[in-house]
Amino acid sequence: MSKELADRMDKEKVLNELNEIPFVYTQGREETERGLFRVRVLDASLILFRNQEGRVVNVTTTTRNFSSLMNLNLHSNFERFNNFNFSSTKDDKLHISKTQIQVELDPNFQFLEKPVYALKRHAAGNMGHFLFENAMMAIMLMQNFRPPLPPLPSSMMKYGQKECSRSLMDHHILYLDDVFDRSLKNDIALYGYDGHLATNISLQVANMISKNEVLQLCSRKGKHSIEKLPCLNENPDPNENTNSQPSKLVLNSCFSHFLVGRVAEFFVHPYGNESSFTLMRQLVYTGLKLSPLPNEEDVTSEILHYLKRKNIKIGIHAKSKGSRHGRIIWNVDEIIDFLRQNVTSELKALFPKKNIDIEVFEMGRVGNVHDQVRLISDLDVYITDQGSGAYYSIFMRKDTAALIAPECSVFNNEGKCHTGLAYAKLMTLPQVNIVDYLGLLKGEPPCACNKRPCHLNPVNCDPILRPEVVGSMVVSAIKRRYLKLIAHTLERLL
Repeated sequence: MSKELADRMDKEKVLNELNEIPFVYTQGREETERGLFRVRVLDASLILFRNQEGRVVNVTTTTRNFSSLMNLNLHSNFERFNNFNFSSTKDDKLHISKTQIQVELDPNFQFLEKPVYALKRHAAGNMGHFLFENAMMAIMLMQNFRPPLPPLPSSMMKYGQKECSRSLMDHHILYLDDVFDRSLKNDIALYGYDGHLATNISLQVANMISKNEVLQLCSRKGKHSIEKLPCLNENPDPNENTNSQPSKLVLNSCFSHFLVGRVAEFFVHPYGNESSFTLMRQLVYTGLKLSPLPNEEDVTSEILHYLKRKNIKIGIHAKSKGSRHGRIIWNVDEIIDFLRQNVTSELKALFPKKNIDIEVFEMGRVGNVHDQVRLISDLDVYITDQGSGAYYSIFMRKDTAALIAPECSVFNNEGKCHTGLAYAKLMTLPQVNIVDYLGLLKGEPPCACNKRPCHLNPVNCDPILRPEVVGSMVVSAIKRRYLKLIAHTLERLL
């Protein structure tokens, strides 16, 4: 209970309003109301007793009695939502006292002293959805409501920003759902994707932005608990009366800071929230020990050292033709051949001491999420389709470039292409030059596509990119990326 609320004269009325209308937790997507739950406000103080080892061994509550003018019609609402007892007093005043409910500790009770960021998942088996609609909710909560960080020990001050980034990771991610729950109310957690894949993505993404255990809300035999991810929940008993008042309250977990909900609708409106991308990349690079960190990329000595020791890398996402959404780059092999035969020689003439690597991959076949992020973070140029692979460009470094293929569909038996949703979202990335392929054509003949109906997209038409247009963009992007290195080399020669 906040001090402001406790000090108000109409305390009873405020409590009633808070408990009559549930607090609403909203999932990070507009099209669903999944994730609504009630929070009951108790006007009581909870006191935890610790032993010498710091473990909580006992608990008690203190309650308050108070009097004020109230409408008697509120009786039933208070009784239903707050388990209050009512007794009339003189002058039509109402004396309210809380029913004493016994509070016990679960044998596995835990007190989570670090901040906890809680969320329910949407389409958790898709990396693009997971980043924008799940992980980004926690990131934005960190930006807006994160409790103050403790000061760095003097022994760690010399490590500066790197240690500050590790401190930012000192929290827990808590998932409030079970992706294997096939009930109708929970179908959007998977949205048709594989549950094991969703669990792996949930665990690996959380491990990149948090250095502590990843948690899940679990339910077994009518009891709820906070455990390590993953845990499988039991199906609820349909005969269980969830509205009944318990004779005692058994605490499984308590939180020092519990942060949940949506700060802003990020997937639909990322504009104006670009700093969230920066924080996510800072945390992920810190978690994976990628150097230099994003906040070091403006330090000339750091970025020059990095560019000198790395190969020039061009990545191409070669999505499988078995994709259920379609939208692959149809002539990806032709583009690869052109780059290897023409672009590599042109770049080699500019950078004779550099190896030119062309990485061809399908993201879902590249190890785990951590391996995928490491791969993307080392690319200079990324050529990708409209699918979830495009959203990995979130993890690209400053001054890199990503070319996004268009989205094409069949209308009146004719294939037509347009700038897709991925470009519209990713163009907000502050550190990457996101390039729309159609913008490179400059009024020339429109992009062609190959008609190929798919399971989830019967009007799919896979775009066919012109290799020479792609090659020209790649060379320009590499030149721009290595200008600092070229200038530094010339200074040394002069």
